Amino acid sequence: MKVFILSFFYLSIMFFPGCSKDENPIDPNTGNYKVDGSWTGKTSQGENISFRIEGDWMRQLNIKINVSGGAYTQNTSSMICLVEKNSFSYATTTTMGRLEFSGTFKSSTSSEGTFSLNSTGGTWSAAK
Repeated sequence: MKVFILSFFYLSIMFFPGCSKDENPIDPNTGNYKVDGSWTGKTSQGENISFRIEGDWMRQLNIKINVSGGAYTQNTSSMICLVEKNSFSYATTTTMGRLEFSGTFKSSTSSEGTFSLNSTGGTWSAAK
């Protein structure tokens, strides 16, 4: 009976090793963290930020930037920029000047970066 119980125990461990969660799953094809989904956070100006990642592409960006004399809001929903080596960079010319937005994925659930609109800029952080 003891042999049966020990055998069952060892077989259970071998075939059902547990349910540990990989905190930083990495795509073996790209080396990037698996970051698909919606991300939300705050800028250093206290404004909300959100973006959406699909595959290797940022497909949506919503950010509000406080500038001298008012605020500028960027809402983009198209293929914005490519995510490579766990980072991305986006730049465009707006009615208020040059907007630059870049970031790095620190894990599959944490990201941070910088933004600027002409001479006004700051940092941001977001989570999934």
